[in-house]
Amino acid sequence: MKRCPNLSCPHRKRVGSAAEFYDDKTTCSDCGADLEAAAPEDPVPQRNAGNAETPSAPPPLKRRLAVTLLVPLIALAAQHLLLPSIDAEAAWSTLKRSGLAGLFASAEGLPGFSVVALGIRPAVTAFLIVEIAAALVPPWRHLRRSGSEGRAKLTWAALALTIPISAFQGFSLAIAFETMDILSHPGILARLLITSSLTAGVFLLLGLAGLIQRYGLGNGFFVMLAGPMLLGEVFGFAAAIGAPPETDPLGPLSIAAVLITAALAVAATLVLFGVPWQTLLNALSRREADPLPQASAATPYRAAPSPVRIGPLPCPTSGLAPLVAAPALLMLPDTLAQLHISLGGVYYFLLKFELLTPIYLAIVAGLAIGFSRLWNPPEQIAEVRARARQDDIESHAAEAKRDLRQATNKTLALLLGMALLKELSLRLVGHHINLIVILMITAVVLDIRAEWRARLASPDLVPIWAEHRPFAVSAALSALSKEGIAAHAQSLQSRVLLQFFGPFVPILIMVRPGQAETARRLAHRVLAGTEAPTSGAPTKSIQEDILG
Repeated sequence: MKRCPNLSCPHRKRVGSAAEFYDDKTTCSDCGADLEAAAPEDPVPQRNAGNAETPSAPPPLKRRLAVTLLVPLIALAAQHLLLPSIDAEAAWSTLKRSGLAGLFASAEGLPGFSVVALGIRPAVTAFLIVEIAAALVPPWRHLRRSGSEGRAKLTWAALALTIPISAFQGFSLAIAFETMDILSHPGILARLLITSSLTAGVFLLLGLAGLIQRYGLGNGFFVMLAGPMLLGEVFGFAAAIGAPPETDPLGPLSIAAVLITAALAVAATLVLFGVPWQTLLNALSRREADPLPQASAATPYRAAPSPVRIGPLPCPTSGLAPLVAAPALLMLPDTLAQLHISLGGVYYFLLKFELLTPIYLAIVAGLAIGFSRLWNPPEQIAEVRARARQDDIESHAAEAKRDLRQATNKTLALLLGMALLKELSLRLVGHHINLIVILMITAVVLDIRAEWRARLASPDLVPIWAEHRPFAVSAALSALSKEGIAAHAQSLQSRVLLQFFGPFVPILIMVRPGQAETARRLAHRVLAGTEAPTSGAPTKSIQEDILG
């Protein structure tokens, strides 16, 4: 290992550390100074040398995968822990009489009356409230982009807000249960016990999410959010197949149509995420490129200076918000009519002339275009790219607008395709398919697979930055790569689906430990636009930012 001793080297001025090269190099490619030998503090491991077979995953990596798969099962088991004072028999009979059994119960038990009945929805609500407040209140805006330290403050504020939100929702449920006459000992004590139990259940799930985040693969919060949704869809699909004849169960053709629709949704998502078909074929044949390229004698830590090549904007640039908001907007006339606010029979007119689907697609398209522009401002894209390339912003303005336009077109194709698939499946099969859940699970699988491959190359990756703007990640990774720092962006695909509405799913930029300080300084300059503090480790703040 050799290093450049020149204190005025352009590389040292940019990233704060000496340029490193392998022993066959004699001069620095930046300043031309003679290199001197240095003891390698963090030797780069060589993998797959010669014709050696690919080694199996190390035990810690397998344990990480096991944690990711098994921890959600703990949450599933917690659904069998009934709240205090709940009379199970009375609950079953009441639900059957009211027709609400499908909402509060399943064949396995009464999850709607368990200690985890609220799920992590109160925490999601709290994070969104804090994020919106930080975006609207000028003195708080800097916290959203000041790195892990600022984000940690927002995270603690969201966790604190989760307590009253959970308590309010829990107390409301307790009153509802008392009204349904399913409490064995109704009264204020039962209400308080149910409220405290539901609040504790929310933080139990948050703790499980933290376990996945720290010891598993992928983002624990997103896994705990998508996992129950997937199980709900699977149980609902199974119930539709096994329904009695008088309720018109799904037949073989309908089942095939549902599976084909789901497969098309997964395929479209893979294409949108930029997963080429050759990569999929290589994965099936177990031939994969190294996700964290290793240095070699022919390729030193950092090659000669070259332009920073930045990839396309991650899609969908609008997230999934258009698919969620469009149905609510479409039903707005009917909702207002129920509130005795008449719109002149607008909803009846739409139904009569079968205009709901065209208008639904138009709303999805309009929201997709608007959200894409809102979440990905071209001026901010140009600013981040200019810092990554150490160039002026004006030279990147046209490129940013062009890339945003191309990414928005891809987003429109996906979301409109998903909306059409949903309508077709409902009309042809008569069964509602939650394509949003399919997209979320696909993103989780891709993120876990990407982190598996990254940790296979370097099991001890450490986080150096938590980014909340998907459009900025590619520029940061490219700038790090130019300096010979291979990095992995954890949970990128999951966050892309949420965009602004996913502050609880930060994109963690992770590198090898020996390159962490240099990478942190460079990421701070590119993503925050300021120089990093000269002391202090960011790891604790980052872990706090992700509920670790």
